[in-house]
Amino acid sequence: MNPDKDDMRRLSGSGVFGKTIYNEEDLEEHLDYIHCNPVKHGYVNRAADWA
Repeated sequence: MNPDKDDMRRLSGSGVFGKTIYNEEDLEEHLDYIHCNPVKHGYVNRAADWA
């Protein structure tokens, strides 16, 4: 295993790493993902309900 990656996993608690945003379209895709994730996992019925 990569020790640097293991260290980051311990720091973040989940192994989730930052993403580079390359342009407006990429930003919109990432925001859609973030907003739709609670719906995908069944926490709410609509993204607007997650506040």
